[in-house]
Amino acid sequence: MDGRRESFSGAVELEKSSPGSEVRVLLVKNLYSYALGRSFTDADETTLSGIVAEAQKAGFTMKEVIHDIVTSEPFRTEPSTTQERT
Repeated sequence: MDGRRESFSGAVELEKSSPGSEVRVLLVKNLYSYALGRSFTDADETTLSGIVAEAQKAGFTMKEVIHDIVTSEPFRTEPSTTQERT
């Protein structure tokens, strides 16, 4: 994604119109941030790289991405930043 405006219709066309690995990294980064309930930081780069590498080995399925996120150290050990509603 080089800053040019391109039109696309859906995820398949998006991936075809841009470098696939870049789209995948952005997808993982956003899912990771959502799962942890916080913004992505520089300290997360190593974890993100590992998740992307493992997902690519497994054919980059959504199942693999989610599995790798929820089994990551930050997901398993960081306290939730959201408060329960009573």
